[in-house]
Amino acid sequence: MRAGSEGYLPELFLRDGEGSGRSLAAATGLPAIEERELDAGKLRGRQYEAIIHLASSRSSTDLSSQARSLELTQKLISASLEAGIQKFVLASSQAVYGMSPPVWCESRSVAPASLYGLAKRAKELMCAAAGGGYVALRFAKLVGPSPQFRVDASELPHVLVAKSLESSPVVLQRPDQRLDLLDVRDAAEAILAVIQCQSLHLGVLNVGAGEHVTAKVVAEVVAGVALEKGLRLDYRLSPVTRPSRAFGMSIDRISELVGWKPSIRLEKTVSDVFDSARGFGRMDLHGFYR
Repeated sequence: MRAGSEGYLPELFLRDGEGSGRSLAAATGLPAIEERELDAGKLRGRQYEAIIHLASSRSSTDLSSQARSLELTQKLISASLEAGIQKFVLASSQAVYGMSPPVWCESRSVAPASLYGLAKRAKELMCAAAGGGYVALRFAKLVGPSPQFRVDASELPHVLVAKSLESSPVVLQRPDQRLDLLDVRDAAEAILAVIQCQSLHLGVLNVGAGEHVTAKVVAEVVAGVALEKGLRLDYRLSPVTRPSRAFGMSIDRISELVGWKPSIRLEKTVSDVFDSARGFGRMDLHGFYR
């Protein structure tokens, strides 16, 4: 079933999911099931094994946008229960852990520090309160190749690849910051693994890289891959003047319950980002890392 989301995880997941021959429904920014169909109860009678809910407003300031997102999530949860769909998969985020020091495990108390993180946590609680079979996947920062090249301040490999392609120097402001970077293709595999798992009540699962790297190491990897491709990354490190927020999740639980582990190394991710980014022309970096 087609997803209308602008995100690259829905596109990649649906392509893989359709190829597996399984009947999957995905609720995204432009849902395959229209809202009016949910209101009319038209989800009932459709033979779906699961709902995979990937959409969320990413705004950290727009309360009305987040409220609308929460409303749609509640509608979808209710409709899936009425239709007797056995499993509801919610895309959550490491943002629910807030500013607490890593490494984070699922039993750690959460303390979201942003509107986005609060909304993700609210959706987790909605799923838990509904009483059906659900799993909330707390994804690390997703990176990797995509049809539309993404350059966001939080996606450091993408920013550095864009800088390399533009032959533009960059100053790394927080070289010691610890990051948890997950290839989007590994994230898609995690969703498929959860769907194929026999258990209906998996609860919350962290989905991360399983190893955490500093921003300096990311820059070194990008620089090395750039050289292999006949390019270079001109970067220098800024002295660390204040503590940086650190990221990092334990993936022991999903490995034990579902048997999933990431398989794509950062070097492969960066190489594929370079390849997918060529031909997009000049990148609008919005001043990030300049």
